[in-house]
This record gives sequence, C-alpha cells and structure tokens, in this order.
Amino acid sequence: MAATTLEISMLEELISEPSATRRRPGRPRRQDRTGETEDERRSRKSAEQAERRKNQKAKSEERGSVLRDADTTRQALADAAMILLQRGGPIADEIEAMLAEVFRYEVGAPMSIRAECVNLSLKPKYLSYPEMSREERVRRIKLAML
Repeated sequence: MAATTLEISMLEELISEPSATRRRPGRPRRQDRTGETEDERRSRKSAEQAERRKNQKAKSEERGSVLRDADTTRQALADAAMILLQRGGPIADEIEAMLAEVFRYEVGAPMSIRAECVNLSLKPKYLSYPEMSREERVRRIKLAML
C-alpha cells in the first residue's frame, strides 16, 4: 500500500509540530529550575504560599464567606460542636463522650470543655453562640453574686 504525496506531506507536517511546544490554556510555562539550591527553593515556595494565602483571603473577603478547605472545615465543625455543647442535651452528651475518647488520659477535659462552652469562655471562630434567654441571664447573675 503506497502513500500518496499529499498523505506524506500531511504526516510530515504533523511530525514537525511537536506537541510539547504547544501551549496549554490556563497553565503557565514550566520554568527550568535545575540549578536552584535548597534555600532558593524554600524561599520561592514560601513566597508562592504567601501569595496563595493572600489571594485566598482576598477571595474570601470578596465573597463574604469562608472558602472551604481542610482547616476551615475542621474549624467550622469545632464551632458547631461548641454551640451544641453549650445548648446541652443528648447530642452534647455524645460530643462529650467523643471528647473523652480523644482526651483518654485527661479525665476532666471533656467536662471542662463543656463548661467553657456553657460559660461562653471558649469562643467559636466562624459561628456565634445564640443569645441568652432571660432565665439564663438571671441564673448567671445569681451565680456571680455567690
């Protein structure tokens, strides 16, 4: 099976255009960093990370909301647990039991954490405790007078 001159010229055209030199949209060209020392690499990575955090913070402020990543998710879950502990009830008991598993060798830690939530001394980062009812305010005033 013989190839025509048109087919051969088309194949040569495809071969002469290396796919590695074509620019991918949205991706910067990779830089040659073979001569980079460990200190230079570390400082470059630090600068890139600082820039990334700055952009994330600006985007977060622009949206008026927190961007979801592992750290903010953990903190939001912790805030929710603090509020549930403050409210009390069966869910608060379950959270306290889970805290007891975490702080296995610190027996009083779960009760102390719950007390800090009830007393509003442990502050959530993203959420806020609900407003105190009239009865709660009266109870606090009475406890403060003792």
